[in-house]
Amino acid sequence: MSARKVFEVLEQRGQKQRWLLAELRRRGYRVSESYLSQIKAGSKRPGRRFIEAVCAVLGLPEHELFETKGDTGTMAKKKSTKAAAAPALLRDARRSKGKINVAVIGVGNCASSLVQGRYFYQNAADDQFVPGLMHVNLGGYHVRDINFVAAIDIDANKVDRDLSEAIFTYPNNTFKFAEVPHLRVRVARGMTHDGLGKYLSQIIKKSKGGTEDIVRLLKETETHVVVNFLPVGSEEATKWYVEQVLAAGCGFINCIPVFIARDLYGYWPQRFRQAGLPLIGDDIKSQVGATIVHRVLTRLFRERGVRLDRTYQLNFGGNTDFLNMLERERLESKKISKTTAVTSQLDYQLPADDVHVGPSDYVPWLKDRKFCHIRMEGTTFGNVPLNVEVKLEVWDSPNSAGVVIDAIRCCKLALNNGVSGALFGPSSYFMKSPPKQFTDTEARELTERFISRYAKKEAKRKPRKKAAPKKK
Repeated sequence: MSARKVFEVLEQRGQKQRWLLAELRRRGYRVSESYLSQIKAGSKRPGRRFIEAVCAVLGLPEHELFETKGDTGTMAKKKSTKAAAAPALLRDARRSKGKINVAVIGVGNCASSLVQGRYFYQNAADDQFVPGLMHVNLGGYHVRDINFVAAIDIDANKVDRDLSEAIFTYPNNTFKFAEVPHLRVRVARGMTHDGLGKYLSQIIKKSKGGTEDIVRLLKETETHVVVNFLPVGSEEATKWYVEQVLAAGCGFINCIPVFIARDLYGYWPQRFRQAGLPLIGDDIKSQVGATIVHRVLTRLFRERGVRLDRTYQLNFGGNTDFLNMLERERLESKKISKTTAVTSQLDYQLPADDVHVGPSDYVPWLKDRKFCHIRMEGTTFGNVPLNVEVKLEVWDSPNSAGVVIDAIRCCKLALNNGVSGALFGPSSYFMKSPPKQFTDTEARELTERFISRYAKKEAKRKPRKKAAPKKK
């Protein structure tokens, strides 16, 4: 019997041999690294206890992990037609449920505001105006239909805690505006990769133990939509998680400036299309934040015939996002995301030296508050100068939570209707760096059209036939 398939599955999931060792030991099955290497090389046959333990760890049946003599089948890296159909069948079964099962990667301030918001507005009337939401009932899904089923982090303060407790645990420091009941959602230990930067590592201690099987977690919890809240600069970690999401058959919302939906080479959007899964990204917009204010003013300049000559946007705050962004090497994609979100509203190119958009500093006592200063210098009729200065102060994380709630519901509508790949309308309205930029008015219209087209169709009740009168 060959265990070759075991190591192919590990490679596909981005897991290493040592992770398997740690998981086997955690479950009480003691095995040496040399024994595992001999099995991998084919010089030793796997025993029955080993087979059962590995199947339990990887969450797959024996025939998908171990080959008996004469079995010539292989587990190709690209899924066969049958393998690709399995997640689709699983998704079909999930679609019949009224809830939206959500997993969050990164249990920081943004996750805290998202979870609080779901419970703060759970009893809102369908026709009620709720600040920050497009609709209380979006396409047939109420805010309360969001059901948190999984959470992933690496912080020792949060791993193994219930999600309802972890969202209020240090270093989280956002505004508490709702009580959250015990959710019975344990925070799982995730993969680190480049997710923990130089400055964050000074206040966050990694949880002991290996990375949990994320694919298995998402499948067992029947997750529909995964929301990515990793720190800025987590390029490798985000791509690793995307692979897990694709393998588990979930929709994906990328709230950080790592270009997945906007991938210039089209690799990731194509992967989602091939898997039949929706993708919304990249880099979440706030309800009224620095980017949206700057975008609207830039568009106003253009529409009123003012030539924008120079502009800057400076931001500082006291949350871990700003602490993390002190490490300038992690800022490349963030600066690109914020800058293009603004300059895309012009139909001419501003010289690179005449536009500066990005974070500037970390002030701990501000906590999750963010201060933004915008200056715009332009030229009006007769080459007369015009200058605009704006100061904006917000609580950073609640400012985007409502946008994420709308994105989750749009992603589920796409799942329900078999819409796959990057969703252009929702991405352009909810994100700073979508696959294609539109004006905010156009983006909202596209998103409303998307919601109207794919809204849940309520089944019409057939009238009951009246029973024939009994003969006397």
